[in-house]
Amino acid sequence: MQTFTLKTWLKEAGIQIGQASIVHAAASTSITDTPTAAPGEHHPVSVLNEWTQQGRIDGVDWQVEASGPSHAPAFTATATAHPAGTERPVSAQGSGASKAAVRAAAAGIAGTRRGLGRKNVAARGLPWDSLGMQIRAAMMNDLTALMELFQAIELAEIGRAGTTEADIRQILITPGLDLERRSCVYEKDDDIVGFAALHPAPHADRLRAHLGVSPVASGSLADALLRQIEEWAHKQTAAAGRERESVTLFQMPQALATPALHDHGWRVVRRYSRLTIDVNGERPSLPRLPAGTEIRIAACDDDRRRLHAVLEKALSGHWNHHRRPFEEFWADQQQRDGHDPSLWWIAEVEETPAAVLIARSQPDRGWIAWLGTEQRYRGRGLARCLLLTAFAELKARGHHMVGVDVDSANDTNATGVYEAAGMRVLGQADQWQRDITIS
Repeated sequence: MQTFTLKTWLKEAGIQIGQASIVHAAASTSITDTPTAAPGEHHPVSVLNEWTQQGRIDGVDWQVEASGPSHAPAFTATATAHPAGTERPVSAQGSGASKAAVRAAAAGIAGTRRGLGRKNVAARGLPWDSLGMQIRAAMMNDLTALMELFQAIELAEIGRAGTTEADIRQILITPGLDLERRSCVYEKDDDIVGFAALHPAPHADRLRAHLGVSPVASGSLADALLRQIEEWAHKQTAAAGRERESVTLFQMPQALATPALHDHGWRVVRRYSRLTIDVNGERPSLPRLPAGTEIRIAACDDDRRRLHAVLEKALSGHWNHHRRPFEEFWADQQQRDGHDPSLWWIAEVEETPAAVLIARSQPDRGWIAWLGTEQRYRGRGLARCLLLTAFAELKARGHHMVGVDVDSANDTNATGVYEAAGMRVLGQADQWQRDITIS
């Protein structure tokens, strides 16, 4: 294989040519391709490049061996990372066709993230706070560590853990979240004990925050994280040229952070329930639709605009609803994890759109994002039919669990609608709000 071709391939894989040592091997052994990174996750090579920029590692040395004919080359890549402040390198090897070899080698190192550089970040100048903890921005490769943090909080507050990596991924890839400037984690003894983030909410003139405080951390950490959220909110509100903005975040009832939230002027404005269903288990059968009623996919732009119009009418009475033009709504939906227009359904009565549902196929679960029925068509079971249709399709796509978050005080008995379709309440969370005013 020509050296020029291999150098070009390495460049496409995200590796600087100066980092790699190119060796031509005489023979190849077994080849195993590694799948590409899942949507919403960083490519492993990008993770290592990011760690180098942040000072967690002092760089990565690459050795790539190429073998086989030029039209079907095989690669074996060895990556050696040098954690900051230590003399012992970490190595991993991967084999495969195309870019899979380098990806596998990088993933082998990325998989050791819990021990890579965290005990040595002080040597690279990461700040310490007055609580004796180190502070940095959150990263995509913190998924497992952050999941463990929120599971520890849940175990302390309600006696069971429900947070999944999908939940954390949803936070970290939220449209509008700048991880570098609007997120932080607090680390102590090599563990993440605190997390905060801030980003625009789906509604105009609102911001959404996230807060996680380890049950073994002191109350001072909750204060520090809330101060950081409020500082970000002031900056973002001022930058937008607004005089006032509301910030909301979710915590479980009787959360350990409750005293700190009250001290900082936050108040509970609503309670939400999370419902789930195992679509592999027993669930109500899809009833026969009344004459003149049809459920179909919103297959084109005109259909999606009709769906949006029904949704706007159905949600018009909700306390937290703000009307959005279709173009803004569509742009927002396209950025959501699991977005798939083939999971947008319309229930029509006599060819008139009456009820609609938007589902998402996320990496490890299905999700009901939107459900609404126009007021004059309520009571006919259309929402239930839409839900059962979505459950069947999500099951066919390999999902076994489907979830939804719903306002517990919804005056249309939304919780009852989901329960009639077989979903059950998993837990509840309070929505806290604080108003930011720029003087």
